[in-house]
Amino acid sequence: VSKTGQKLQKWIHRSLSLADAYACDSSATKKDLHRLVPRSEGRSEVIHLGVDRSHLSSPQKSVFAFEPSNTDYILNVGSSAWYKNRKSVLEAFINLRKCNEIKKPHLVFVGPQLQSEEIKNLGIENTKELFQQISVLNNVGESALATLYKNAKALIFPSFAEGFGWPPLEARGFGCPVIASKTGAIHDILEDSVTYVDPNNQKEINQAMRNAMTKKMPEQSSIAIPTVEDCTRNY
Repeated sequence: VSKTGQKLQKWIHRSLSLADAYACDSSATKKDLHRLVPRSEGRSEVIHLGVDRSHLSSPQKSVFAFEPSNTDYILNVGSSAWYKNRKSVLEAFINLRKCNEIKKPHLVFVGPQLQSEEIKNLGIENTKELFQQISVLNNVGESALATLYKNAKALIFPSFAEGFGWPPLEARGFGCPVIASKTGAIHDILEDSVTYVDPNNQKEINQAMRNAMTKKMPEQSSIAIPTVEDCTRNY
């Protein structure tokens, strides 16, 4: 964190102790709050966020460099921040390409271009064939993202930490299988309808991705995804 960022964090920390009540969007955030601001215990509640119902209705077809309905791909949605753990996603995909059962796998990142630290020490900087199987999409609209969720073999989301964790919630809303770490509100809301992995266990992430592509992933139970209307009504 930059020096100005550190000052901002200190200011936020001091200000938090002045609040009368606290709304946390996940049990993980509530736990962090109690650790950082002890006086918040007994004054805090978890209020989950909800998905806009209109985005779950009828996704429109969008134009990509590949045809989602005819492509076997794994999807990752998020920033390039270190805690998003995109490097592990790349490593898992490199491992996946060694599997003879899978023909022409594809990896789709929705977010920033791959960063130098994400490909460092992977030995792939000059591997043209590999990068022909990876798409990085920026500024993806809601309808295009809906199309990607609906056609993906799975969303992979092995974050080290999340405040909430939107993509897994959105993905399950479209019936997309999810591979994720148990962080943020992911387990709070999605419970056992997700295949959970340890973000520090690369072999576990590799196997989960392989299972998704070879249709060996355990069946994920359906679950009611909370909407904005639900959250407003409940609280």
